[in-house]
Amino acid sequence: MTAINADLHNHSAWCDGRCTAKEMAAAAYDLGFSDFGFSGHSSVAFDPPCSVRDMAGYIEDIRRLQQDYAGRMRIYCGVEQDYYGPVADRALYDYLISGVHYLPLAADGDYFAVDGKPETLAKGIAQGFGGDAYAMCRAYFDLIAENVGRYQPDLVAHFDLVVKNNQDGCFFDERDRRYRHAALEALDYCREREQVLELNSGGIYRGFRSDPYPAEFLL
Repeated sequence: MTAINADLHNHSAWCDGRCTAKEMAAAAYDLGFSDFGFSGHSSVAFDPPCSVRDMAGYIEDIRRLQQDYAGRMRIYCGVEQDYYGPVADRALYDYLISGVHYLPLAADGDYFAVDGKPETLAKGIAQGFGGDAYAMCRAYFDLIAENVGRYQPDLVAHFDLVVKNNQDGCFFDERDRRYRHAALEALDYCREREQVLELNSGGIYRGFRSDPYPAEFLL
């Protein structure tokens, strides 16, 4: 069996990553990657720090790297499009990853990040869903499905990201029927539309989780 050395979900210093795209491409090449994709965050008006700060500059930078590594490693210019940050012109990118990071905090248009700090999640559950964590999970997975139906992405990012801060079941029981039913309904929706789900180890790498996204029962 031939190992696949490829990754299409990577963030550089153009958004919330730490290294430049050039540094990341060099590291991937040194590790023997055949394919490496950049997926800078699309612009979300209420969370600019996570968005690509200059999309035109980002695209130009990645296109330049494509030329530099031509014949040695395939590089792709992608975008991670948040539900609340659709891109204006999909044709500018080689692929689109859909992601859900935010849920409404209140009817006045305020939002919270489901993968933010634990206290942010706690506030979101309390204020946005009356303390019902399972209602919050249902809303999250409903948006996963809606994102897929509306934008038909090439990849679905970190399918069950909502569990990031729930390693010890401190917010909800991931074995509970209410949680699993919501997750499996969204999964069925994605499967019926032949969507590709990434296997994401970011939560493990950063010490939040001991298992990847999606969880074993979803895989």
